[in-house]
Amino acid sequence: MSVEAARLPRWVEGFATRHGGVRARRAGDEVILAAGDGSRAVLTVPFPPLPCAADAAAAGANGTRVESIVGADDADAESIVGADGADAESMNIVASLVEHAEAPRTVLALLVRRGGFACAVLADGRVTASAVGRRHVQGRTAAGGWSQQRFARRREQQADRLVDAAVEAAAGLLVPAAGSADVLVTGGDKPLVARSLADRRLAGLVGLARGPHLEVPDPRPRVVAELPRMVRLVQVRLEEVADPA
Repeated sequence: MSVEAARLPRWVEGFATRHGGVRARRAGDEVILAAGDGSRAVLTVPFPPLPCAADAAAAGANGTRVESIVGADDADAESIVGADGADAESMNIVASLVEHAEAPRTVLALLVRRGGFACAVLADGRVTASAVGRRHVQGRTAAGGWSQQRFARRREQQADRLVDAAVEAAAGLLVPAAGSADVLVTGGDKPLVARSLADRRLAGLVGLARGPHLEVPDPRPRVVAELPRMVRLVQVRLEEVADPA
């Protein structure tokens, strides 16, 4: 599942209430919420790495009610995270994750699927430039023999044309913006995206930090319009303990 960064504090508060409080800790590119009943929630950090949560400014960023994030009540919080300052540390980690996910950054996006492609430049939480194109790559066929080989060659030719069109659009829109961009986000068919980025015309994108790979439908203008929200989503993996009752 995924949670919008702005809703993450309330979601964590609800998780803590349901499971008897939580303790947060950083683990590489993840934040792990360990609950009192043994449940866990693993939050994937968008645009890693996560800055140090010790920065006090992160604890109150964007009006986050950090005092209510950890612990279902005072007694639970103390028994789960102890009275040695870990409570404040856990709250700071979660607030730091929210601050990091919502931080202003310039994002370049390249989406490629069998139905088409899209390129976009995102700045200040909005799409400032984009290009969308439709192409068709035939799916696999159950036919055998020469027919299968013919369909395979046709499919490969269609894929070549799709990749070439995506590269041409990205070279014209994304490469000129790479010097002022913070990160490159991709989405769609991973092999097609990889083929596109391997083209020498997109060499200017290679040095950019890589953001998440997005699961998207065939790129269309409505999908591009959703990108500012999608790039701020925090992926959550739940490992909940079943209620014995």
